[in-house]
Amino acid sequence: MKSVLTVILFASSLLSFGQTTLQASGNIPPLFRYEDRVEYMKQLSRDRSSTPGKFNKLKHELLYANEFMFSEYVTDGVVIFGDEITTYLNDIVDELIGEDSPLRDSITVYTLRSRVPNAFMTPNGRMFVTLGLVAQVQNETELAFTLAHEIGHFVYHDFERKLRNGWDLRQERKYSERDKERVENLSNMFSREREAQSDLYAAQILSNSDIYNPENAIEMFDVLLFSYLPIDEYEFSFDWILPDSVQLSQDLNVEGVNPIVAKDDEDDTDRTHPNIQYRRDQYIEEIIDVVDDEMKKRSANPSGDERFASVNKLARQEVIRVNLHDFAYPRAIYNAYVCAKLYPELTDEMRISTGMALHGLTNIKAHDFYGDINPEADETEGEIHRVYHFCENTSGSNIAAIAVAYNTQLHADFPDNDFVNRIYEASARDFVRLYSLHLSSYTADPKDLEPVQDTLSEEEFQALSKIDKIYYQRKLQGIDSDWLSPLMFKSPNKNQLEELLDRVKEEYENDSTSREGLDEVEYREMVWEESFDQTGQVYFDLDSVIFFEPWTYSYDKNFANFYRINFRDALELREKIAHISQELVYEYGSDHIRFVSSQVFDESTIDIYNDYITCALFVTEDRHRGAAQMVNSYQRELAAVADRTGMKYLAIPTISVKNAKWPTSGGAVLMYVFPPFWPFLVGAVFVFQDTDNTFMDVYDMKTGEKVGRMVHDYRGPMSTAASQMVVYEMLMQLQN
Repeated sequence: MKSVLTVILFASSLLSFGQTTLQASGNIPPLFRYEDRVEYMKQLSRDRSSTPGKFNKLKHELLYANEFMFSEYVTDGVVIFGDEITTYLNDIVDELIGEDSPLRDSITVYTLRSRVPNAFMTPNGRMFVTLGLVAQVQNETELAFTLAHEIGHFVYHDFERKLRNGWDLRQERKYSERDKERVENLSNMFSREREAQSDLYAAQILSNSDIYNPENAIEMFDVLLFSYLPIDEYEFSFDWILPDSVQLSQDLNVEGVNPIVAKDDEDDTDRTHPNIQYRRDQYIEEIIDVVDDEMKKRSANPSGDERFASVNKLARQEVIRVNLHDFAYPRAIYNAYVCAKLYPELTDEMRISTGMALHGLTNIKAHDFYGDINPEADETEGEIHRVYHFCENTSGSNIAAIAVAYNTQLHADFPDNDFVNRIYEASARDFVRLYSLHLSSYTADPKDLEPVQDTLSEEEFQALSKIDKIYYQRKLQGIDSDWLSPLMFKSPNKNQLEELLDRVKEEYENDSTSREGLDEVEYREMVWEESFDQTGQVYFDLDSVIFFEPWTYSYDKNFANFYRINFRDALELREKIAHISQELVYEYGSDHIRFVSSQVFDESTIDIYNDYITCALFVTEDRHRGAAQMVNSYQRELAAVADRTGMKYLAIPTISVKNAKWPTSGGAVLMYVFPPFWPFLVGAVFVFQDTDNTFMDVYDMKTGEKVGRMVHDYRGPMSTAASQMVVYEMLMQLQN
């Protein structure tokens, strides 16, 4: 039987776990469809070429770069529409500016999958509100204030004003370098004035509404002040991850957490935003004479307390998913603990999230990139400081032991949960392969760890040798004991775990015979690096595959990471490959092909679109874990896609690009004018030169395990003919 091939065109991706709680719904907006985005960006490019004046060209460059970033958001699966949260946000905007007003027609609100509390507006009327912000606000009015503030930037044309100011600033520096500090301060003051102006606009629009009391938004300034903290502040108990047989080592349990030190009156001279105290005072001064007794009767949640609570809870769940996806495991553990306290009905799901986080933490510790992802514990504040201190100072081997004990209990509690079973078995492999640990080291009786009584007289003690005195004193103090050795003492699942560990150990010993003395981490990293260089024909002979459009990325081995190439080159290459992929699949694929692409999305394809997003999130997490082999936090959802579609495998082709270099122009303009995109663009503005090779990873969708990799050496510009050859070869290798 011929292969059944589902093609999902997925142009670049950057970028969780558990049952899906947030999905797009309704009609797919036109600009979410590939061809609509391409045509719009081409029109912007034509406008830029035909527009006179340096400032106007910069403006069109900004719009073009901004549109490319929106396209990246769409294809990354991080922008959501039609879901419960986005619907709520749009309802608030309807109340603020009128459902039928011309201003409302020019504004569209989306939710962004990001744990960073933020909201921002683009020059063409798109407002993005992050999950992190929705998770931290305390009521609907605070959220309404934030949305109104962003609308103020749009109404006052702040993007154009900032761009013009930035251009003037560059001109000024050419001719008066000695006045550089004065000019920079003027630029910052101009920005602070715009922020204050948008605050006042928000105050006015809330006051003029029929349902909001602006007094209920005053504490939003405190939410902004402490937005760097987790979703809530709860004293963390290590009982969440440790059994009662274990007494936490004193050096791992901080006596007092670092205080929360953010100040609302900090010096804002060199900052783009006014300090919180100034903003709060200005806001209160604006509303103090406006709020009357009737307005004070209004609820902080005009749409209903239950609706706000539901949206707030959902955002917090999703933030934990993003934590797992981004490998921010200490934060995931703390947030899961807080959610279990706040929402007892979520305890089981939060426990599974914690088990995933402990398993992931084991791997990033072993591969030594914990510090690349997480802040230093001493730099953190509040209760999460306990978790960061513990994770930073606990050895990787002890984390592996905690993970296997925790996930063994999860497996006992949820024996039919495939995802739990997967992280349970993966934790056992980590225990043996990464750290060569033995279960017997963690089954001690806690009583044996207590300091023993001093039975020697002074004369008997003095009669001991120097070494024996040291050992005797250490025994009295309990220093010889490992605080974690009773970890599995009371576990009723020791025998089952021991059988699994014996099997894993046997498999590992058989594997080790061909590894030339390399340990597991060294071997993984060697295989990872060599996998980009080995070329040759690989024929997978698969009966059903989801095939992604080849990526267009630059891969940096030094950082084990993927970077976007220059947006104009990426657009050209993607458009070329998209059409070629579609044509070749129709020509050479089986009769059972289902072509799924943003080129053909319409209102009837929302379920396929959500499957596409699940695959996107799986891919981005996998691409950024490097040689580490933790379970993908979107594995359960990918398996669900396999069940719904009948597909068994996921093929991820990537066209890697060499000779990347930094341009200025559009990327630099967007970084300056539109700060929310700055971190996005750090890796996004590489210039496309010529290709190094193409490689295609193939995964079993039910297990998430990699079936294999095909690498094809190719050098030279990616012409239409070359693109056709690359895609054709990949399709043939999947089917032969």
